[in-house]
Amino acid sequence: MNLKPWLYEFFIKPFTKPTPIGFTEEVFSTFQRYANGIHPNEFVCFLEYEEFQGSDIIRTTNPRRDIDVNQTYAIITDMYLTSTQATPTSASAETTHLPSQSIIGTLHTHPSGNTRPSDTDKSMFQKYPINIIFGHPYTRSTMSIYTADSTLYNGELSFVTVQNHTTTES
Repeated sequence: MNLKPWLYEFFIKPFTKPTPIGFTEEVFSTFQRYANGIHPNEFVCFLEYEEFQGSDIIRTTNPRRDIDVNQTYAIITDMYLTSTQATPTSASAETTHLPSQSIIGTLHTHPSGNTRPSDTDKSMFQKYPINIIFGHPYTRSTMSIYTADSTLYNGELSFVTVQNHTTTES
């Protein structure tokens, strides 16, 4: 079945979330600060994204990624915090008031350092295209990224510097 371009533009595209290419250094520092602050309990938040033109991207830590100045890219720029119940082995968050248009995924910590998803994690992952488990000691090398079907993300999320962008804490 061939879909008419106007049908796609008006009915499908608004509900399709792009795959992000990375996140800003500022938001990564915020992840670390919150993870360390709540440790040894788990921490969970939702990832917000913005779309940027390639011409606005100043730097990316992935030298293999070619940035096309005319293409639009999704970049994780902020985190959305909700009321959370947290223990050393689980965290749950209220999702009824999330700004659904800008949420692209989840990030939560595993204080044990193990970044494999539990069955509960996998259930949560089904709702979002990108899901990050951040293992203790909460560094770049202790992150695992999963897709909605709980498989390891085969791409790479780079640290990105975007021209004229500032992050605000939610």
